[in-house]
Amino acid sequence: MSYRFVVDDEVLDTFIRLPARQRERVFKLFQRLADDAPLPADVSHNDSVGRPILRRSFNGWNLWFWYDSPVKEVRIVEVERIRR
Repeated sequence: MSYRFVVDDEVLDTFIRLPARQRERVFKLFQRLADDAPLPADVSHNDSVGRPILRRSFNGWNLWFWYDSPVKEVRIVEVERIRR
């Protein structure tokens, strides 16, 4: 069984405010996290309950997420555009 992605409410709020072309790119990144799970992290830290939160940078975007392996989900908790 492959992974599926799930996004937090704040991620959804950010996502729906993006222009259509950026939404398409970010959606593909969400799918990549799920399709290629589990991916190694560029950076990680623990959240308030000790869960490792991973960050991957893709094509000008940072995605913060964690893998819920028992239910085969990648939980996306933050998305941000990388400003250059």
